[in-house]
Amino acid sequence: MGKEKFEDICVQNLSAKHFGKYVSGKLKVFSTARCCTEFTESPDFLFEKNNEYYGVEHFVIDLLYKEQEGVQRSGSRLADSGIWEIYKHHHGALIKNQFDAKIAAKDLEKAIQEMADLVAKFNYAQYMDEFKRIVEKHAGKVGKYYENIQQPGKTKIYFLIEERNPFSGAFGKGIDYFVRRRDGALIKRTSPQTILTVEMMQVLKKYIGKIEGVIF
Repeated sequence: MGKEKFEDICVQNLSAKHFGKYVSGKLKVFSTARCCTEFTESPDFLFEKNNEYYGVEHFVIDLLYKEQEGVQRSGSRLADSGIWEIYKHHHGALIKNQFDAKIAAKDLEKAIQEMADLVAKFNYAQYMDEFKRIVEKHAGKVGKYYENIQQPGKTKIYFLIEERNPFSGAFGKGIDYFVRRRDGALIKRTSPQTILTVEMMQVLKKYIGKIEGVIF
């Protein structure tokens, strides 16, 4: 799935008409604000409501990495590419009436195992280095975002941070679990996809005042 498709999904989630995970609290404005599709500068998205402007800079921070040719590369992107290549190959075979379900299943099983191996090798310190580097990189451009929008005093900037891992797409669903109420009833809950650690909050809090908020 390409960058444009992921960003389309992000806009859809921000603009969702229901009051779900991505439109709670002050983020409810995104459910009725107009997405300014004519805006092509940075930040990535611009919304407008009642002559107030909401700039959203979307960026990805990978949870997993894989060494390839001596370089640490995004494990999430490599996994996405691998699954996409499997689909294209076997879809082409299907069109030519040469599809073999057993071979397709083996290819998919191998890809899933490789993803599971990456998860098992998760390195939190490496992830935090990337988190800090990428957040600081975008925070350094906030002044430029305000300039590009050209609406002084009417603009708020948000960061939309997507943590990617091979087992979720853009804003993948969290894990469902059940809790028991005092009256004995079981209630289904969904865990958040993103867990904020103290170290992550320390990185983000430095930019309070420069940006309006951070969306995960």
